[in-house]
Amino acid sequence: MKFTGGGTYWFENGLAIPNDAHATFASATYIFDGTTALSTGNTSSTKIVANNVLFYIESGAASFGNNGSIAISPLSGYQGVDLWDSVVGGTLSLGNNSTSVNTYGGIYVPYGAVLDSNNGSISTTFIVASTATFNNGLNVNITVP
Repeated sequence: MKFTGGGTYWFENGLAIPNDAHATFASATYIFDGTTALSTGNTSSTKIVANNVLFYIESGAASFGNNGSIAISPLSGYQGVDLWDSVVGGTLSLGNNSTSVNTYGGIYVPYGAVLDSNNGSISTTFIVASTATFNNGLNVNITVP
């Protein structure tokens, strides 16, 4: 799965990235809506690579599955935010069991929760959330941009 070109992509009914998929996102703004706005598969070969992007969750749930790999870098003009969940009371779930989340910008969930359950790894420059839950064996690395 490969997205090319720039501009803005709007997934009105969400985007599901299946197990074992390698998704590459070109420099752009990606808006996700729907009951399940954004989700990924649950295998170690499920990978997301996105350089110079803004992932914006406008409605619905966002869930990165277990065992995957996510690498996102921010698009300029959004204060270093590369993963923004604007859903009031929503939850951004970041997966279990060796899930590797690397945002070279920040995670911004001002009205909801960031949840990472077990044995994963998050590297980011900042996390802004109403609440955050990090459980069992999680490595969180906050770095200077």
